[in-house]
Amino acid sequence: FVIVGSYADITDTLKKYKIPYIQMEYKGLKDMFVNIETLGKLTGKEKEAKNLNDKSNNRLNVLKEKLKKKPLNLKGTFVYNASPLMSFGKGSIHNEILGILGVNRNTRIASSNVKIRASILRSLFLCRKLL
Repeated sequence: FVIVGSYADITDTLKKYKIPYIQMEYKGLKDMFVNIETLGKLTGKEKEAKNLNDKSNNRLNVLKEKLKKKPLNLKGTFVYNASPLMSFGKGSIHNEILGILGVNRNTRIASSNVKIRASILRSLFLCRKLL
């Protein structure tokens, strides 16, 4: 039995060899909670999965309330590759988490004024923003 991420391209091979698999999405926190429930069912640990989700949701709500009262007032992006420099964009769990933290992630490329969306960040752009 294989658990496959939503971006994996091996499902055709698994089908060909009749290997059972389940494909899981992980684009955001909602998907993460659904995946925890699914894994709980697959492993016979449904109660533990529900407890983990409940505890995580409660902690997330507490964090959101704290940040409403005292925002971080930061700008940023989540860089996942150094060369070429690349970041996660809209629709990623990383971007969603930065949003929950109140991080302004509306980064724009200085030369073209286009929003970055999992695209290459230029060193010159970063230097201009940081200076």
